[in-house]
Amino acid sequence: MEHFEYIVNASLALRKITSINVYNPEGRPFQMRPQLHVFFCQPYGSGKSSVFKQIRRVIGDDCIIEDDFTMPGFLGSVDKHRCYVPGEINDVGGKVMCIDEWNNLNTDARHCLLSVLENNTFKRKLGYALKDKDSMYFKDEFTDITVDKSSIRGSVYFTCIAGAMFFPKEEKINAKVKEEALLSRFMPHFREFELKDYMKLTRGSMYNNFEDYCAPGLRVVNVKPIRELHKAYWDHLNSLDAFEQIPSDRRGYASRVWMDFIRFGVFNYIREHNVNKRLVTIRSPRWFLRDMEMRIGLQLAMYIHKDLMSNYELFVLLSARHPDWSTADFMRELDVTERTIRRYRARAGMSVVDSEEVVS
Repeated sequence: MEHFEYIVNASLALRKITSINVYNPEGRPFQMRPQLHVFFCQPYGSGKSSVFKQIRRVIGDDCIIEDDFTMPGFLGSVDKHRCYVPGEINDVGGKVMCIDEWNNLNTDARHCLLSVLENNTFKRKLGYALKDKDSMYFKDEFTDITVDKSSIRGSVYFTCIAGAMFFPKEEKINAKVKEEALLSRFMPHFREFELKDYMKLTRGSMYNNFEDYCAPGLRVVNVKPIRELHKAYWDHLNSLDAFEQIPSDRRGYASRVWMDFIRFGVFNYIREHNVNKRLVTIRSPRWFLRDMEMRIGLQLAMYIHKDLMSNYELFVLLSARHPDWSTADFMRELDVTERTIRRYRARAGMSVVDSEEVVS
């Protein structure tokens, strides 16, 4: 299973969980957001829309595909007749909302997701007062919305998967701060395509191996082997060259990758157990340690790629530190294609002979 397929399958599997409680060594729980929101970038004409269609084929009506919406359209509103108009948020609980081309959304539409993607809560002031004197309530296992005379507020648990051709960058400082805060809710993933991939696409044989491992009745997961996990995580993170290159004021990536690491472990557990309970407690660290080195390394590279430096700059740093690395080593560390490594080497003016290829 490729890394992109892995993180999408993990995202789909966690969509109906409402709480992951990570217990520290003293036995106190920390409640983290269970949903794994994914933001992937891939080139024009490489089948972004097909990704969402494939997700819909796998999970059916639990997939809602959007290519454009407004803040009132998503959170709900009151019209000029003072009647409540439900928003899309009333229907996404326990489901996956796919946004096809994120950069088509206007700023207000994107920013209305800021709180709900992190804390699962939202509040919106209304332009018109509700005609009915009594408040209105909409509640199920995943949604709890209250509409009163002056506001719409509530909580909802859902997963968001967004796609775009490039990672958005705001220029104005206020918008930039909000955009960075919003995008930090997502796990970034950058996909590269070679000519053979486009050939597969045009033949209709480019298919992602998506599967639905969701346990429909599972709502709460407790994670107990925290001492072993914490040590293993930090021992590996501190051994990574990529982590050493991150400035001290951006070391917050460590906590982001840690939470991804926990969600991956929960996913590994779910996909190998027939879970039919509302609550499970995971006591063995093996579900989290599986493929730990690869997953942590790839995710750290993705966070660096989106913000701090380009993959090319990271390639140059790693080349200086590891002059004996092969093409395969760089491909694995940076999660890029062989053609990209060749291009990086040519750009850096390198003439390299290794066991796999000659670059002149």
